[in-house]
Amino acid sequence: MKSYKIETGYTQEYRDRVNGIMDTVIAELPEITEGSEKQIAWAQDIRALFVKIWAIEKDRNFGPYEDEKDLMEKAGQKIFAITDAKWWIDTRNSSVALMAQKVLN
Repeated sequence: MKSYKIETGYTQEYRDRVNGIMDTVIAELPEITEGSEKQIAWAQDIRALFVKIWAIEKDRNFGPYEDEKDLMEKAGQKIFAITDAKWWIDTRNSSVALMAQKVLN
């Protein structure tokens, strides 16, 4: 699986915080088990990139919109539980918001 850690472009504090979120999420991910060996490898890379994007979005300051953070957390839990490589491949061009909408509806 490729590493999508943030290495440049932000303050060290921000990189450490987001990379910490990513490490925690990735460590708890279930194995992708549905699909061919190639599909699984590709899906793992797609999911790792999505974890990075999700961690950045989760870390954003939503101000008074705490319910938005809760929705991001719930969506992440459902999305990261998906073990079907085809789903990850088919949704690889989706935004965080669109993926969240798919699993929460």
